[in-house]
Amino acid sequence: MQQATVRKVFKCVAGVLNNAFGADEAKKCEAELKEVFGAEFEDSSFPSVCRALSKAIDAGLVPEQGLQTLRNLASEFEKHGLEPGSALPRSLGLSSTLTLNVVNMAGEKASYEVQALGRVVGLKSQLAIPFGKKANLTFKDTLLQDSQTFADAGVVDGSDLLCVQEEMSWEEGQQSAMKDLLDFLDEGEEVEAVVFGDWGWGGYEEVDEAVRIPEDRREKVLSPYEAGS
Repeated sequence: MQQATVRKVFKCVAGVLNNAFGADEAKKCEAELKEVFGAEFEDSSFPSVCRALSKAIDAGLVPEQGLQTLRNLASEFEKHGLEPGSALPRSLGLSSTLTLNVVNMAGEKASYEVQALGRVVGLKSQLAIPFGKKANLTFKDTLLQDSQTFADAGVVDGSDLLCVQEEMSWEEGQQSAMKDLLDFLDEGEEVEAVVFGDWGWGGYEEVDEAVRIPEDRREKVLSPYEAGS
């Protein structure tokens, strides 16, 4: 595979993941894809370009700086249809299961298994956090955000994460909403997901900007951490 081909498919994949291009950018790589796949060429689609880049990585043709650039874009994989077990995440070493150690302030350590492309909030949901408190996880003195993937945060297999529990302050409206939820559960009802945050009864833009749900999180399930509850 020629270096010019590697650069072309790398630029396409990184650009699409970084939202610099649309997925149609893959059509400009038809000649390169035919070179890579030969008789196995199927189409000039974004998944095909990702598979071509995977082949280049496996052949050692992408430098470490380029690999790290792609790993830093791991949080965009799902949005662009790249499943954890697909070729590109595998070549980047992102499809593996990580064993992480969560250490509390008393020095007690517990191990958890997560996916490299799993999100931090998924691990938090496994922790035994008392009602009325929330967990803050830090890695190398950096606070991890719920929406981050472990790969995006630079967390690797065997890493230690410090867990600090923080008291949650409940305003009157929040206390009332939680009581309604508990009553609902006591009646034998099932809850699939709980949405936290002030969505605004009259429409998003009528809510004070300080408590307005960001546009990229609207119509999505928010964790209490993301919503600031």
